[in-house]
Order: sequence, then C-alpha cells, then structure tokens
Amino acid sequence: MQNSLQNLRLSNRKDVAESRISFGVSSVYALRDALLNNKDRDQEKWGLCNRLWKCSERENHFVGDDLHNVETGELYAGNGVFFSCGSKLCPSCVSKASNRSRKELRSALENQKLLTGENYQLISLTIPNPNLSLLQTREILNRAYTLFRKREYFVEEIRGGSKSEEFTVTENGYHYHYHLLCITRFLKFNKFRSEWTDCVRTAFKENNIPFEVGISDGLLMVNIKRVSSSNNGLKGAIQEVCKYVTKSDSWGKIPGKDLVEIASIKRFPRMFELFRSFRTQRNANILISSHHPYLTYLLLNAVLQIIKFITENYVDYTILDTKEISDGKLFSEIEDLPEKVPKKKKSLGWRDYIRAYGLRNYLERLDIQVHNTREIRKCFLLWKYPYAKLWTMDGKIIEFNGDFSYTGKICIDGNY
Repeated sequence: MQNSLQNLRLSNRKDVAESRISFGVSSVYALRDALLNNKDRDQEKWGLCNRLWKCSERENHFVGDDLHNVETGELYAGNGVFFSCGSKLCPSCVSKASNRSRKELRSALENQKLLTGENYQLISLTIPNPNLSLLQTREILNRAYTLFRKREYFVEEIRGGSKSEEFTVTENGYHYHYHLLCITRFLKFNKFRSEWTDCVRTAFKENNIPFEVGISDGLLMVNIKRVSSSNNGLKGAIQEVCKYVTKSDSWGKIPGKDLVEIASIKRFPRMFELFRSFRTQRNANILISSHHPYLTYLLLNAVLQIIKFITENYVDYTILDTKEISDGKLFSEIEDLPEKVPKKKKSLGWRDYIRAYGLRNYLERLDIQVHNTREIRKCFLLWKYPYAKLWTMDGKIIEFNGDFSYTGKICIDGNY
C-alpha cells in the first residue's frame, strides 16, 4: 500500500511538471506570435521570450522521489526547475512565487491573536468590466482599493490582513479581482458594499469611464465569508489568497497587443502584500493589550520608528585593547590597509545587459548562465537529498559521483 501511494504521488508530480512544461511552451509561442504579428523588434521582449523558453525546456525540469522534510522526517515526491526566468508569464516561476506567498502568510497568521468579537474573513473585491486592456483594468481596480483602504470605515473595521490579485479571461473581457484575508469585527454586508462601490465609482470617474452596476440596488457585489480560526479552516483560505495571478492557459487567450504590453513591463507590480497587523506580525503581542486596533497600530509604528532611530544613531564607545593580536603585530605596523573595503561590482540585469551589449551577446551569456545554474542546482539537490531518486524530465538520472558533480544516464523505461 505504501509503495502504491508513493507511486501515485510521484505520478502526480510528473503530471504537474508535464503541465508546466506544456503551458510554459504555450506562453512562449503566444508571446512570439504576438511579437511577430505586431512587428515588434524590441530586443528586451525577444530576450524575455528566450528566457521563457529556457525555463520551459524539459531538461530544466526535474522530479524526485524520497525527498525528505528535515523537521518531520516525512518522505515525499516533488518537482521543480533548475533555472528560473522569474516572469509572470511562466507557470513554474509563478508557482514558486505563490509558494513564497503562502509561507509568508502562514508566518503572519502564527503570530496573530483574535480579540473579542473578531473573526477571520475571506473577502473578494471586484469591479465591472471596463472593456480596457489588462493593465488598464488593473490600474482602475488598484486605484479603487487605494481609496478604500484609506477610508475611516476600512481602518476601523479591518485590523490587518493580506491582499492578492487574480484575473481570468472571459468572453466579456478581463475579470480582475482582489482576495483579502482579514481580521475584522462583524461586517455589515450592505455597508461594506456601499463603501466599496463608492470607491470604484470614483476610480471610474477619474479615468472618464462610464460606471454601471447591473444590480437593482446600485451596489457592487462582494463576497464575504467567515473563516474558521482552526488550522484546517485557514489552510483553505491561504490557498485561495495565494493562488497564481491567473490560470496557466490564460496567457494564450490574451489578445496579442495586450500580451506585448505585459512583456514590456520592466518590473511587474506586487501581486501579494501584507498590511497592518499582518505586516507587523512579529510584534503582534503588543496588539493584544489594546482595545482600539487603529490606536494600537499607530502606537506600534511609533515604537518601531524609535527603535529604528536608536539603532541608526547608536555609537559604540567601547575601547578595544589592540596591543596583542593573533599574529603578534600592532594594527599600526600593518601596511597597505585599505581605507575602505571596496564594494563588489554588481552585475548587470538581463534587460540592462541587452541594452548595453545587444540581444545576440545576451543570448550567448544566457546559455552559459543557464548551463552553470543547472549544474550547481543539481549538485545542491544531491547534497540536500543524498538518498533521493532524482531525474530530469528529459529522462536523465541525476547521480552522485563523489565530488558533488552529477552524472547523467538515459532512463529508458522511467524506472530504476
């Protein structure tokens, strides 16, 4: 039974890897076709296309069995990539970002304590479809949320939480929405809707876009769901809040000009964030002593500013005895001491490198970088999981040969 269960888990990880490879390649083709159809010769966008391709290659994906959790000793099957392109268009890299967000949110929740009358609430905020591009739609939603979170109602009723973004591609355009996991008192449903609708209406008006709500009471629908404070209850909420920004197949459905616009973003906007008490989770015990969350929030920030000021302006007046040191010399006898430790020169980012040296030179550099990254990552996996069975998705077994380098053998039937 145990072997059967292990085989099932391993098979599932293989399926996940295959799915990410497939969707990654689809994203590459969609971006390539969009660039060709729009006759876009921007070298940075073509550089991104090549990075996506490297990340989606079968030899860049690995699966493993008998990986172990150091804390619990549990064995499990897993999958991952060696080189990461870091793009939101890449399903593998978005998955890694989602894992980081879940870890960050779990850490924040571990240090929270509900006050009298408070609960965890899972909230979804949406806007009407403005019939604009993806980035323009997001800009309007973000403006509405910025107005909303500064309102007295939000400050008084929501002590802290996390926010994430998600969109889906529908026949009527982009359905862009936010997910919030918050600590709140009881929320009056229609009052919450009224406040949110007012902020969305303002955001539409600022962008000269007609605002219409297809509901008789003229208020936007929001979804507010109480979440159990148990681990099982919060687990589902964490999964919902920290999902991917979109489904992997969405990039292939996006119009070409919108995809080119997304590819031109130098740095993608933050898709996940903690705020208020969740952001200061390490000092959450201070919050317990106050009955008014907003006053406590101000007090906590004042304390943090004082600590920061003391830390930055502290001078150590301790007198050190330097008459004898390990080599028997005085500091004054040592010659050629540098006045200042030179800083390591920071290497150029891939976009800067393309602008400085061109796409052709960058692609040669990328090949070397990907190769070295894969080799180092394989050695690290062998060191971290010495008893695991690992192989790449192109059928090569990764084995230890005594010096933390790897040897690759073709796996004919997929078994050992």
